[in-house]
Amino acid sequence: MIPNATALCAAAESALSAGQGEQARALLEQALAAADSPELRTQVHCQRGRLALVQGNGPDLIAELAAEADALEAERPMLAAQLLAEVVILMLYARRPEVVEVAERAHSLAAQSGDRVACAR
Repeated sequence: MIPNATALCAAAESALSAGQGEQARALLEQALAAADSPELRTQVHCQRGRLALVQGNGPDLIAELAAEADALEAERPMLAAQLLAEVVILMLYARRPEVVEVAERAHSLAAQSGDRVACAR
């Protein structure tokens, strides 16, 4: 039986809590492959972003997460905003000058979706 993306994300969280960053990364890669909805893909990507921060390689994910947000923007603006919020955090740690522009874009997408609760997370 192949574990689903949600179970793999939970296992990755446990692995990270136990100090097993590489195991967490491998589990998240499996979760990404198993994710069968935009919501699950967004969840996995955000968790990958947090892991990258812990491991010190956040800048490596900026382009990938931004591209995923671009792909979701027209159909799922709230999910795109969530990904861009993760990108903003990664950019802050990487001291990227375009962070304000990306934050404004995330805010705009969240506002247009009308989902204030998710925006406040």
